[in-house]
Amino acid sequence: MDNLIEVVLKVLNEAVAADAAAVERLVTNRIPCNKTLADHPTILVSESKTQAGIFHVGFLGVLNGILEQACGQRIAVMVEQDEDQRLVGFCLYPKPLKPASVTHRDSE
Repeated sequence: MDNLIEVVLKVLNEAVAADAAAVERLVTNRIPCNKTLADHPTILVSESKTQAGIFHVGFLGVLNGILEQACGQRIAVMVEQDEDQRLVGFCLYPKPLKPASVTHRDSE
């Protein structure tokens, strides 16, 4: 049986092939969340650059939190390298994560 990260990548890339626009909207949508979720050790949450204490979480942040705990790896979005930056698929995050070096907040 394939490992979890391979299955996740396969299914997400099949979803992109079926309806890239829908998957792109799902991946780029952010939902307001509280500081307790923002403080989770593996779920990726962004903090507003303009308003301190305002946090948002998305599908990929939660999924990567699960994958990091389950297999120590994350996935990344692949986009076209042009002005449109269209979603074209998903891949394994380029470098393996070490628990001590994990940063769980990204800037918006």
